[in-house]
Amino acid sequence: MDARIVWQNGMSFETQIRTHRFIQDAKLEHGGKDLGPTPKELLLASVIGCTGMDVVSLMTKMRAGFTACEVEAQAETIKTHPQIFDHIDVHFKVTGGAELKNDVIVKAVKMSLTKYCGVSAMVDATSPIKFKIFANGQLIESGEADFSEAMAAGSP
Repeated sequence: MDARIVWQNGMSFETQIRTHRFIQDAKLEHGGKDLGPTPKELLLASVIGCTGMDVVSLMTKMRAGFTACEVEAQAETIKTHPQIFDHIDVHFKVTGGAELKNDVIVKAVKMSLTKYCGVSAMVDATSPIKFKIFANGQLIESGEADFSEAMAAGSP
């Protein structure tokens, strides 16, 4: 896996990942021009992108009966440097018809946030990930990511 950034001006960098290019920049209050997301915003999006892909893949394989899936995240940083995320709140919002299987949705999310999502595992080591799962607008489960067993199993 490779990535490259090239300084443009001010606080903005062109980011290159494979054939994809986009701008990262600082917010106005930090000397940037807000031309793109900040690195921490990209990290937060990477957490939910990774777990979202896991969850959709698992729900599809386990025939959860879903028609839509949305994942949202919110994080605040601590006030002292290096200003890491204090914790991350992730909301999974799954919708479907009468065939929607809540138990399968919960199983898929827990599998992602205990075993499969490498981005979440790396971030959760310093910033706990808390989650809530909603099915057709109703809260069906909440909890915290826990990669301790998966990490122990993968240790040399």
